[in-house]
Amino acid sequence: MNITTEYENILRILIILILEKEYGSGYAKHFGVTSDRLEKWHKKRDEYHRKMKGTPTEQRLIYFADFYDIKKVVTSNWPLFKDIFFEKKRFELFFDEVQKCRNELAHGRELLKYQTNLIRGVVGELKTRLIQYRNKNITLDDFFLKIIKINDSIGNIYDSTTNHVIMINQLLQPGDLLEFNVDAFDPKGRDIFYFLRIDGIPFLEKSKSSELQFEITEDHISKYLDVRVIALTDASYDNSDGVSFSYSVIPKE
Repeated sequence: MNITTEYENILRILIILILEKEYGSGYAKHFGVTSDRLEKWHKKRDEYHRKMKGTPTEQRLIYFADFYDIKKVVTSNWPLFKDIFFEKKRFELFFDEVQKCRNELAHGRELLKYQTNLIRGVVGELKTRLIQYRNKNITLDDFFLKIIKINDSIGNIYDSTTNHVIMINQLLQPGDLLEFNVDAFDPKGRDIFYFLRIDGIPFLEKSKSSELQFEITEDHISKYLDVRVIALTDASYDNSDGVSFSYSVIPKE
């Protein structure tokens, strides 16, 4: 990856982060470019997908925008970007310098040393802006599933506002049916699956039902029985949350 491509990709990442935070999943409607430009991006994406013949590929439309279109997206949404770049004219000046160097490379010409140093400085500053934006504006809850609340059938409760499990009743016996009602939220709107882990061992298959239950048996007799309620999605990364409830299972007399 050459240094101008790195600049370009960081800008695309910032556009996605900022516009998605402001407008949600429909942020593509707010790029601020003409319908003709959007149609061209769609055609480029469709053609790329045809060439890849079913191989998983990039879906986000901004990655099929031409370089000069990226400048238009930022300036059209300047109120959202000014905390990143501060001065519009400065952003445009740096962008134009990168574009000049990009054209030089596209025509097979080597960059002069001062050009390389200039672009490295611009890219380094942009990386810093990206990190600062993430630290200031993005939380884990923007990306990862979270369990909001859990009630079990004998009065125990977990609430994410306190991040604490309140155990009112802990004693169980073989034959008791323990049920959980789970409220979880995924910020990306993905399907959520639920399952129980009893003393570290998965219990039943994961299910889309947020109502879980299992019957206490003699195998569960223990001073400490750990029941962990887990919610997760089929994301490509670990997108799960879990809460543990601790019970005591006594033998029947």
